[in-house]
Amino acid sequence: MMTGDVAARFVLSPGDEIVSVNGKRFAKLSLYEAWNYLKSLPDGVVSLCVRRHNKPSLPPPVLFL
Repeated sequence: MMTGDVAARFVLSPGDEIVSVNGKRFAKLSLYEAWNYLKSLPDGVVSLCVRRHNKPSLPPPVLFL
């Protein structure tokens, strides 16, 4: 679980998949159902489980000769 500054900097990226929010699994929800669920959440802290599909590639190593 991320908390504090790390959580504040977390940003969803294209290709990320929301697996669950506050324990509610999103796998079988339609986009409309998921959107309505998210809109119905009260203000405050939420718990997200996100699957990253597009992991950024690491830059190639730099060799000094």
